[in-house]
Amino acid sequence: LQYGFDYYYDDVRSEGKDYDTNGNVTSENIQGAIADDANYEQLGIYLIADTPLPFIDDKLSLVLGTRYNYASMDADKVVISGSEGSIDGSWDEWTSSAHLVYQFTNDVSGFAGVSQGFRAPNLSDTTRNGDFGSSGTETPTTDLSPEYTTTYETGIKVTKYDWNMQASIFYTDMEDRIQRVDDTKVNIDDSELYGFELSGNYYFTDQLSLFGNISYVETDTDNYPGGDTTQPLVDDKFSKVPPLMGQIGLRYEPNRKLWIEPYVDWADQQDNLSLADKSDDQRIPEDGTPGWATLNIRGGYQISENLRASLGFFNITDTNYRHHGSGQNEAGRNVAFQLNYSF
Repeated sequence: LQYGFDYYYDDVRSEGKDYDTNGNVTSENIQGAIADDANYEQLGIYLIADTPLPFIDDKLSLVLGTRYNYASMDADKVVISGSEGSIDGSWDEWTSSAHLVYQFTNDVSGFAGVSQGFRAPNLSDTTRNGDFGSSGTETPTTDLSPEYTTTYETGIKVTKYDWNMQASIFYTDMEDRIQRVDDTKVNIDDSELYGFELSGNYYFTDQLSLFGNISYVETDTDNYPGGDTTQPLVDDKFSKVPPLMGQIGLRYEPNRKLWIEPYVDWADQQDNLSLADKSDDQRIPEDGTPGWATLNIRGGYQISENLRASLGFFNITDTNYRHHGSGQNEAGRNVAFQLNYSF
């Protein structure tokens, strides 16, 4: 059994002021980007049980999990229809998961399962006020519902003497997804995500290995064209979804103290754009975010039991690139040095 709880409490002060051309304050607003004089708390209580099923097969086990989720929001200073108002609410939900794990051999295991998810509206969803994206504005929203997900997944893990591999595929059905439209947000009934992840290592010798990973996700959802809720829903994609991307590299460990890794990070072009992506010309080019690849090398040395040093040379080819939807290009050729002391 694994069990426990987590609790978060956020106390928020968010101010907004208007200035004249000389930099003098001309007025103080009711709130800043999100509600002023607000708090948000979250509580989770969970239990996970990993149970062998020898009466069915001694290689089979069942992993069951359940979690109680509670969220509460109290925002005292919010712009509602141009005047000061307040928004409060609380949400709670039980979510559960069930996975079967089968040990085919000492080297090979597989799993299949289903899990539920829950996300309550946060302060940004409900009280954000002002500009966003390239040309949009947003006003507080008082009637949002939580998001719910159900994820189905299956995968396999292989561990051999000189290589290992992990692969999984997933499908997520999403209800009441919170979507920005026009100048506010609404819940969208049906959305889905599906994709795969693959990673592995190959050991040429005890000192030299090849590693890599690759991932991909596709999405489908409904949306209002142009953010106009008076129009019929149309098929759309999630905004800022990453393209096919991954990493491949070599790791050299001549001894227990020293390691060196040259590797390549890469991403395909992302031109499968949502309606929001197509209108966000500050972050995303017209034809989508170009693909890219960067060459990097990093390494480390264990100076003593408590002291470790690492050095990295990143984007050695000085590639001009950005992660899809990020809104800014990444650093060019750069160097990072770190010292880590543990006690």
